[in-house]
This record gives sequence, structure tokens and C-alpha cells, in this order.
Amino acid sequence: MHDLLRFVAGLALVLTSCATIREQPALTVELADLRLRNATLWETTGEMMVRIENAEPDPIRLAGGAHRIYLNGEYVGQGLTHEALEIPGLGTASQAIAVHFRNLALVGRLRPMLESAQFDYQIHSRLYGIVGSRDRRWSVSSSGRLDLRGLARPALAEPGTP
Repeated sequence: MHDLLRFVAGLALVLTSCATIREQPALTVELADLRLRNATLWETTGEMMVRIENAEPDPIRLAGGAHRIYLNGEYVGQGLTHEALEIPGLGTASQAIAVHFRNLALVGRLRPMLESAQFDYQIHSRLYGIVGSRDRRWSVSSSGRLDLRGLARPALAEPGTP
């Protein structure tokens, strides 16, 4: 019985120490801009600008990636790229990526989002690259809230009023 107790205690110690040593991802991906280009009944295409940050001192060469976009928790589209991109050590780089939105996924949700003038977004990215001579893969996510009410233009004052 004591051996079993020691084994369980040792296993718990190993598992908790592994959890505390967990590495932070070397890369972060942020959605920097989104522009819609063409719309059809089934799909809207656009271009998103992502900013990728490298928190490591060594440069990272990316070979491509897949970026899934969610609005208010619902998957709405994806952007794929196979263009090479080098992110300097402890630096950032931006990349424009074609994105395709599924209009049917947005139909029932678009009106409430526009009426509330705010929505949550998430981007889940899977990146493929090389560090030194080793192939690497990263899964990173970021999220935020866009409040369109703050983008309204202030009313112009009437002439002669302060």
C-alpha cells in the first residue's frame, strides 16, 4: 500500500512540476486590420492583416499558416497563406492574407451584432516554420472586442457656437 501511495504522490509531483514549467508560445498573432473586397450570396472575400510577434531572440522563418476567425464565438471564415515570412528575433512582422467568410454562417448573427454595435472576435492560428534547422509548428490564439460605437464621428458645431 505504501508503494502505491508513493507512486501516486510521485506522479502528482511530476505532473504538477511539468505544468509549472510549461513554455509560453514564442509567437503571438494579432488581427491588425480587416478589409472586405467582394461579396456574393455564398461568400465574402477580403484581406486581413495579421501582426506576428516573436518573443524569442532567434529569427523565425514561417512557411505558411491557417487562420480561423470567430465572431461572438461562431466560426465565420478562414485565411490561408503559403508565403514565406521572416520574423526577426524579439521583433514583429505583418502579413496580408486573403480571407473567405461563409455568408450563411453570418446571416442570422449579423443583424444583432450591427444593432449592438459591438462584437467579440477571436483568431486561432496554426503556423508552420523553421527555427535554426528544425521544423516547428505553433498553435496560437488571440481575442478582443470591437466596439463600433466608439468609432462614430463627433457632430460638427454650428457656426458661431463654441
